[in-house]
Amino acid sequence: AGSDPFESAPQEFQSKVRQGYLAQAAEVPERWLVLDGSQPQSELSREIWTKVQPLL
Repeated sequence: AGSDPFESAPQEFQSKVRQGYLAQAAEVPERWLVLDGSQPQSELSREIWTKVQPLL
């Protein structure tokens, strides 16, 4: 498997992509779930499940 081109892209590119997604999330927040990836995995899992479960 080769390296991921997005992971190896310059930080400026990654920041622009992130800002684009955050702008979309701000425009239509009911369609997006923005997570803090620095949280422990158990907290992220709980937050995701809490938000997704009502949709199932």
